[in-house]
Amino acid sequence: MAQVERKDLAWERWYDLSSQEIGELIKAPKIGKQLHRMIHEFPRLELAAQVQRSIFELAVAPQLHFLKTPATGDSTPGS
Repeated sequence: MAQVERKDLAWERWYDLSSQEIGELIKAPKIGKQLHRMIHEFPRLELAAQVQRSIFELAVAPQLHFLKTPATGDSTPGS
């Protein structure tokens, strides 16, 4: 993780990289695939705001991906 933290990349850029690119970037090709999976499991929110005169509009779009848990095999939260 220290190698990842030392890189001067915005979070959005990490999300756009392939597992091979991540492995090359941190000089550890063997863990590129695992790190890529972890990055894509992290919940994200996309925000868009628009202001016109006295009207403020905000759109929030969560990008959440629920994974199957090893214990239950269920992919829905709270089940």
